Amino acid sequence: MIIKYDKNKNPYVYSKVGIVQNATWRKKTAEEFRKRHGAWWLFVGVPVRKKKSWIERYRKKDEK
Repeated sequence: MIIKYDKNKNPYVYSKVGIVQNATWRKKTAEEFRKRHGAWWLFVGVPVRKKKSWIERYRKKDEK
């Protein structure tokens, strides 16, 4: 995948392999990913609970 820019300097994605990314392609790809990886999209955007690192524990919070 290559990012190219139009005459107004707006980025657009260009595929070297010639895949047209339309609705049917997205549907077929989503089904393939669902079979291969399970329901991964359910967890997109879900924050991961993790312990704060040592530096995060000792940083002072901004008083605004």
